[in-house]
Amino acid sequence: MTERLDQGFDGIDAVLPNEFSWEDSRREKYSYTSIAYTWYYRMGEKGKGPPTEVHPNKLHRGVKVNHHQRIPYSTVDTVQKAMEFETISQIFSEAFDFQRVNVRVLFILQHTNPEAYDEIRQFADVLPLNATSPSYPFAGFMINFRVVTDAHKDGLDSEWCLIIFVKRGEGGLLVLRELGLKINGKTGNMLHFTSRWVTHFNTHFKGKRCSLVLHTDREGGPWVETSGGWAGHVARHITTYVRNE
Repeated sequence: MTERLDQGFDGIDAVLPNEFSWEDSRREKYSYTSIAYTWYYRMGEKGKGPPTEVHPNKLHRGVKVNHHQRIPYSTVDTVQKAMEFETISQIFSEAFDFQRVNVRVLFILQHTNPEAYDEIRQFADVLPLNATSPSYPFAGFMINFRVVTDAHKDGLDSEWCLIIFVKRGEGGLLVLRELGLKINGKTGNMLHFTSRWVTHFNTHFKGKRCSLVLHTDREGGPWVETSGGWAGHVARHITTYVRNE
């Protein structure tokens, strides 16, 4: 898989020119690129007992509303860069398939809560119009080129995220502050951790650096539970997790 990732990035200039380029992150006017290909339900307008005999597009509170925010929606990058999204999803399809199988095994073997994997996949299971996420069980992914971040937590994400590293050069460690860890991720390495609770950042680097961050919007919960209060207007397939005792 490592070789395939390298080959994919060697050809990624066809869709994202000059993004996977050699850099020194300490240079003046340094910048990096983050592209989000994911589903959100943030700022979604929730229903509160709406009458089922009236079409939801005719329901409002006397103000202008964005009806598209009553259901989960894709990021602007996904919609406006559809060709790039499809190409990148294909480039990383092997990595996505690998994590899909192995992340489930990790959660079952390493965690006292065997429902953790199921909690991740629930939002991706009920996306509108039977949409699917290439990074399933996560609802989407971000691709970060040349990224160096300040210390932060991803408070708007659900509990867990997964990072896939692609790197050539020196530096660029991922630091998990509360855990006291500095991780020198190599191309093809994967790491999952609770980005919502653990402070993390990247150190400076020289070379080529990229990371894929698979994550899920924490605001997807209301859509999973009650279709955001619009359950009477939404037809969908519900997958219920049953724990085997």
